[in-house]
Amino acid sequence: MIWSWLALSLLFCSCKSYSFFSGFMVSDSYSLFMLSICPLTFFLLCSFEFVSVGDREDLDFKFLFFLLMVLVGGAFLAVNPFLFLVALELTVTPMCILILVYSKDYDKLLSVFFMLFINLLGSIPFMMFCLLYNKAGYQWVLGSGWLSSFCYHEFVVWLGFVVILISKLPFIFFHFWLTKAHVSASGACSMILASLMLKLGSFGLFKFSSLFKIPSFKVMSGVLGLAVLSVLVFCVIMIRFFDMKYVIACSSIVHMSLVFPLVLTFQTVAVAGSVLMMVGHGLISYILFFIVSYIYEFSHSRSLDFNKSLESTIKSISFLVFLFMFLNLGLPPFLSFFSELYYCTFMIGFSLVSLILFSFSMIISIIFLMIMVSKVLFGKKIIKAAQPNFEGVYFYSLSFLSFIVWIPFFL
Repeated sequence: MIWSWLALSLLFCSCKSYSFFSGFMVSDSYSLFMLSICPLTFFLLCSFEFVSVGDREDLDFKFLFFLLMVLVGGAFLAVNPFLFLVALELTVTPMCILILVYSKDYDKLLSVFFMLFINLLGSIPFMMFCLLYNKAGYQWVLGSGWLSSFCYHEFVVWLGFVVILISKLPFIFFHFWLTKAHVSASGACSMILASLMLKLGSFGLFKFSSLFKIPSFKVMSGVLGLAVLSVLVFCVIMIRFFDMKYVIACSSIVHMSLVFPLVLTFQTVAVAGSVLMMVGHGLISYILFFIVSYIYEFSHSRSLDFNKSLESTIKSISFLVFLFMFLNLGLPPFLSFFSELYYCTFMIGFSLVSLILFSFSMIISIIFLMIMVSKVLFGKKIIKAAQPNFEGVYFYSLSFLSFIVWIPFFL
């Protein structure tokens, strides 16, 4: 519950309150809130193994993940867009190594290529933005008018700033690398992607978009309409697919699509709801990917049809599946519930059409949840389940797993 209380306190914290502890880093309430995901993710991943590897490979995995966590923390605390770009680019390298080395999927080369290509596509315009920013000779200050000293078109500079950040978001038309990476990556890599990597683009928008208030207001309405429509589309797509990792990846797109337009509104309720969604999604999604990895090591399949009736085959994990499905939907009093409540509060005053579409997508999500629960927990098996095989997953005990899972919610 401590995350919920900390989340509510964000509404009463001014985002102009900073604490500079060096010339390159800055800490505020939002940055520290986002950093709270890193230690828990690192502790959980270091406690469990997802592949049968030797001690040397295990040490390499933990070193790569620790390096990735340090780079993500540096990106959250960066005060300059150029330093943020450096940290953002450096996080891609260990992630690609983790996918290539520890993934068993045959399409891992294609997924890494997609990730690198989209990252390179957005890095070049963002580098031009950083050069213009450094030419102004200013540090990052909210509301500064540094852009007015240039003769460049403001919207072009804004586009160069925002392209790389959108490529890190699970936003429609930029989501192809995300679904491929999740399907091709191992369970641990999917947990890292969902809990840490997807938060960099949205947090970068939150931290630096105030430099472009005029262009942000101009495009906000169109982006919000596209985001609400994408939420509705991917809710329907989730019902059509049977790969559990692909379904969770689509769920990430559904939850994180509205972060981009709502950050551009610069309203307290919308921004607080976006930050709550970032952290709430980071806490829930990595546990969902862990559960899918556990089920895969048991049945050697990620198909929903193959893994029907878990209640009769894996009784120990069925309660966690049931619980975190509802938490992913937005069960009160956890973070996703408050974020969706803030979303609805903002849309009531902004657009009735957006509120209706968003409410309709929530209804489809509830229908999808009922289908998932009926299939996964109580469905009738079509194929005979494989015998239990725990050679690929090692953990201390299931009771310890349950204890670790509940740490973020009850302290």
